[in-house]
Parts: sequence; structure tokens; C-alpha cells
Amino acid sequence: GLVRASENGGIDPIDGIPTAEWKTRVAENFATLLATQKSYLSLDLIGAGGEEILKVERTRKGHIRVAARLTDQGQAAFFRNAIKQPIGIPYISNIKRVDEFEGVRSVIEIATAVPAPDGRKFGILKITLDCGPLIARLRSFNDPVSKLYMTTIDGRYVTSPDATRGAKHGARIQDDLPWLAPAFAGTVAQGKAGVASKLQSSVEQETARRARPAVYPEGKSYSDKHHVARTLCVSAGTGAAKRTWVIIGVIDTHELIQSILSFQRYLAAIVVVLALISLLVASLLARRITRPISRLTEAAKRLARGELDTKVQLEKGDDKTVVELENAFTAMQEAVKTRERRLNDARARIEASFNSASSAIITVNPQGTILQANDATGRLFGYAPSDLAGHKLSALSQDSYVDSLFKTSPHAETIGKPREILAQRADGTTFPAEISVSKVKISDNGDKFVVMLTDLSERKRYEELENQLKLERIKGEFVSTVSHELRTPLTSINGSLALLSSDRIGPMPPNAKPLLNIAHSNVQRLMRLINDILDIEKIKSGTLRFVFEELDVSMLLYEAARANAAYAEQLDVKIEVAPIPQGMVIIGDPDRIAQALANLISNAAKFSPRGGSILLAAKRKNGWVRISVTDKGSGIPEEFRDRVFSKFAQADSTDARQKGGSGLGLSITKAIAEAHSGKVGFTTATGKGTTFFLDLPLVTPATERLDPNMGSARGPSRQSA
Repeated sequence: GLVRASENGGIDPIDGIPTAEWKTRVAENFATLLATQKSYLSLDLIGAGGEEILKVERTRKGHIRVAARLTDQGQAAFFRNAIKQPIGIPYISNIKRVDEFEGVRSVIEIATAVPAPDGRKFGILKITLDCGPLIARLRSFNDPVSKLYMTTIDGRYVTSPDATRGAKHGARIQDDLPWLAPAFAGTVAQGKAGVASKLQSSVEQETARRARPAVYPEGKSYSDKHHVARTLCVSAGTGAAKRTWVIIGVIDTHELIQSILSFQRYLAAIVVVLALISLLVASLLARRITRPISRLTEAAKRLARGELDTKVQLEKGDDKTVVELENAFTAMQEAVKTRERRLNDARARIEASFNSASSAIITVNPQGTILQANDATGRLFGYAPSDLAGHKLSALSQDSYVDSLFKTSPHAETIGKPREILAQRADGTTFPAEISVSKVKISDNGDKFVVMLTDLSERKRYEELENQLKLERIKGEFVSTVSHELRTPLTSINGSLALLSSDRIGPMPPNAKPLLNIAHSNVQRLMRLINDILDIEKIKSGTLRFVFEELDVSMLLYEAARANAAYAEQLDVKIEVAPIPQGMVIIGDPDRIAQALANLISNAAKFSPRGGSILLAAKRKNGWVRISVTDKGSGIPEEFRDRVFSKFAQADSTDARQKGGSGLGLSITKAIAEAHSGKVGFTTATGKGTTFFLDLPLVTPATERLDPNMGSARGPSRQSA
């Protein structure tokens, strides 16, 4: 079916099955063959022109797959030979070495022509078989005396017990073992070796082969001075495609004789040993009396060397005194083992405590020289504990008096009393540490001192943090108290000044009117500052309340422009609102959003040039709305940009300070944005202006979220947070 489809434009004319379907079926059959025939490595269908049509192969890991990459095999030797064979007569290659299969080094290729319906040769089918089991079986028979070789009919190696032989392509056994040359003298080479290699064409080779038929060395014997060989021929195929291999068994007669002589010497040695044994029996009997004492003596020596598991075995025939000595030795051995075990346990507990301590523990002598240090010392100072031995303790500190701590009397104040020093690590960095010295007496080796060094860096940092938090709390409480106390009188003063400015209680003198306006303006500025401070404190304490509802962004911007127009006019600045897309809705507190926008607008007005303008805009951005306030001022200085949203932060500009401001507006705006799950930021360019933006998440208006089957829409929901 595949042949018919391939020669009929891709469709089988009999049943209408396309070439791809036939390839799938053939591939399944090939895969089944590979699964059942473990010696099959690949099945390859190749067209008459040499192009691969289908190839199923076993991978290096043993999986069966259809090859994704097909190549042109037209120049391969097996293809050129197989395509010439008559249909029904297979071509068989010589055993050859390959590296494309895992663990397989030797294969045979068998190829046969595939006929088309009209009898022509459509192509060939090639099977690649693994010769590994055969080669391994041959190699398993080799030993120092006998060896097995396998060659082609003209003597080229297929396998050899000597790994160095046959490694070079085309190597022949008659070149290594010349005495075997007669076995191959009457053969015709398959390939390049022999008489056929001297001819110029395949026709001449075939003519020579028929004129000089091969004489196979079947069942013949050959020998030289030290070797004897026997041959066996193995053939496959028929006619011109016949392949024959020669298995040669070689026996090294010299090694065989040496092995026989060695066995004879072994028998003679046994006789000599038996004679010596008979001479030693008397001596052994004499030593039986002194053996128990020697056994106990040797065991005692091993025990003294620390071999606590030394055993003393009682032997049959030992007298009563020897048995009592052996029992006493065993009891002593158990007592020593028990004491050693307790000492080891105690030492292990001490070392575990010593090395698991978080503080550095160092043993020093009275001269201040380090004798031993625990693991924490290495971690704390950056040294290996073993590297510290023999160095002065003062190497770990910048305080020169450390070595003198051990030269004082036992009752000196430095012994047992901690004090603070400046410790120094291996890399030269320093840190505060607490040193505590204790005096100990170790047997008769004199006084020693145990020094404990504790890193105070974390403690100092926590103390500083605690002091800073305490100061922040005191400052906050002070500011909040003062602000609350100032708000009431300032409200009264502001009302009184407003009443006086309105001329409701009578006209004011002309000279007093400007002074009254200045006082009224400063009182309002002070009230705004107090309100900002109170808002900051509420934000910090989490008591600032928000009432959330749905807000239309366009209405927010127009209302913010209207509410802040008077302030901008005072600075000779105009507020403009860019066209805003309809339908942008957010969830927020209207008062707090208005406060944030007022802070951004007032900030832009203060830094805009006289006669300038401020642009309010809003646009959608990936589910967010970005509300921006743009001025055309001088921009934010580079050194101030990272402190823009800090509390009480103001650019050092005389003009800006003259226009007022507490330095809290942008900090409050940032807190309001974060409370609405948004964020605030800016872009600026020196001399061109600044744009502050407020990013807030968009929501679908409530009217759009209603069930279309409902008769009426609900009003906006309000939610407190």
C-alpha cells in the first residue's frame, strides 16, 4: 500500500489511503518488531534513489521512536550493494563498529530489495542487528592459556582478546600472528583487503572472485613454536551476498606447560609444609604451657594502648589459676571501658556546649596567648578557630589593655566583671563587645583564664531603635497635644479677624486694614499647618477615617479646579482641565481625594511662574486611572527628588518658602493614595516643569453592574473604613 501510494501522487489507488497513513501503519509494525526482537536496532525503508522514506530506531536509552530526521543513503556502501541484489536475495554486510547506539559497538546490516507492483525495485528494506551478545560471548571464553579471535574471511579483526589489537581500521590477525598467514592464503578479500583491492572496478572484482573461488580455512589446525590454533568458519547469506567469518582458538603451549609445572611445584610445596608441620608439633606442645601467660600479657599491652575492646578467650585445658587471671583481666577491662565511656560522654557534652554557645569562648594563658577557641569565635571574628591558637588575644581588639587583664592579681576588678571593649574582625571591621574573664585551674598546669566575648551590635542597635521610637512617641504626643491646644484659640482668632475684615462691626482705619489682612492670612496658614500635623498623626496611629463611595473622576477634577481657583489666582496662576473620558469611576473618600488633589494643585501653583497655568488630566491605564497635575515651573532639583514625599520636606527655594507651605502636603497625599490601594509619583525635568500623578484602581459604575432584569437602579453605596 505504501509503494502504491508513493507512486500514485500520495494516494493508494486501491483503497484511497494516503501515504502518511500507510507510513504510520508501517511504522507501527516496525516498532512491534523492534519491541519483540531485542537484537534489532533499527528498521529503515529507503527508496530506489537512496532517500530514506521511513526509519524506526532504538534510542541510546532503549526507547523506540520514529526518526524525525531522514537522510540520503544513496552513497552508503550497503545501499549500493543491496540495490544490485536480485529481489528475494538479501545483502549482508560485514560486522562493523558504530557509536550511534548506547552500549552497542558491533552491528550487521541486512538489506533486501522491495518490489513495486510492476516488478521494479521500489527500494530496499534494511535491518540493523546488534552483534554485542556474540562478541561478549566470544570474549568470555578467554583466559591466560586460551584465547578466541574472530576475523573476516581475509583476516581483518572483528574482535580480539587484546584490546590494543584491531583498534586500527583494517588491522589483520596475520600481521600480528604471522604463523596464521596460511589460514588466509587461499581466500578472496571481502572489501579492500586481498587480491580484489588491486582491481579498478566492481566488475573486475566480481570476475576475479569467480575466477578464484575462496578456500575457507574450515576446521584446520596451525601452530608455531609456542602456540596451537584451530579454525571454525561461520557463514551467512548465499551467492554473491554470502558473508563468512573465521573464529580462531589459540592455545599458548608455553603458558600451558608453565601452569602444569606450577601445579607440580604446588604439590611439592604441600609435601614440604606437611614435613614442617610434623617438626613444629613438638614445639607447639611445649608452648602450650606458656601461651595463656603470653596471651594475658599481650592483651594487657593492647589495653594500655587504648584498645578497650581487646578480648581474652579462654581455651580448653587452661588451669584454674589462668582462668582466675583471665576473669580478673576481663573485670578490669569492663571497669576501664565504663570510665572511658563516662569521660567521653562528659567531654562530648562539654565540647557541644563549648561549640554551640552563641558567644565567643576563648581559653588563654596568663600571658594573654590564645590556647583554644570555640566555633562561635570563628563565626564572630572571621577566623578558623584552629588558626587563633598561639596568637595574642589583643589581636581581636583595638584596646591595648586587653592583654593586661590577665597580669593582675586574682582579686583584681577585671576578673569576673564584664566590661565593654571595641573588638576587631579579621577584615579590620570593628564592633562593640562585652568581655568577661574567669580564672580556672587545670590540674597542675597552672592558672588559665576563660574569656567570653559577646557581640553587642544587636543590643546597641535595639537600644538605639528603642530610644528613637521613644523620642518619636514623645514628639508625636507633644505635637498632637500642642496642635489640639492651639486649634481652639486659633479658631477663635480666625473668626474674630474675619469679622473685623468684613467691616460688620464698623469700618476699620485705612492703615489697619493691610495689617488685619496679613494677620488673617497667617492665622489661616497656621490652622492649615495644625490640621496637616493632626492628619499625619492620625495616619501614623491608624485613626484617620475614610468613607468610601463611587466617584466620577471627571467630576472630581472639575470640582478640584473650582475649589482651588481662588488660591491659584492669588499666585497669578490659571487652572485648566484637559478633556476627560466619560465613565471612569473609582471607589474613594471624596473629601480625602479632594484633599490630595488640593495638595497637588497648591504645590503646582506655588512653583509655577506668574502668568503660568496648571493642567489637570486623567486617562485610563490597564485597569487604573492616572490623575495628573502638571506645572511649567523650574522642576525638582536632583538632590531633593528622593525626599519629595518625606514629612516637612521642602526644596530650598526662597521663592517657595515665601509662598508658604508646611512640607506635609505631599506626605499626606501619599498616605491617602495608599489608603485607596493606589500610589503617587512624579516626573520632572529641570527648567521644563513637573507632573505629579495619582494612580487609583478603576471600577465599573454601579448602574452597569446591576442585573438587567431589575426595574430600577440603586444609588451609590457608602462604606466606612
